Amino acid sequence: THTHTHAHTNTHTLHTHTHRGWQKRRVVVTGQAILFFKDGSQHTIDKISLHEIEDITLGSSQVCS
Repeated sequence: THTHTHAHTNTHTLHTHTHRGWQKRRVVVTGQAILFFKDGSQHTIDKISLHEIEDITLGSSQVCS
């Protein structure tokens, strides 16, 4: 995972598994939301407002709640 931090925004690259196999995605975390982009695109494909997140699980371990 590549991480770049700039002006309170964290950018990560990850691979997500879909019915078409593993897809590379760019994930941007801001103070208000988590944004998902297709790799190389400037257009968001999904957005999750941070106030909507109740807990985070990494693998089988809960990170926070």
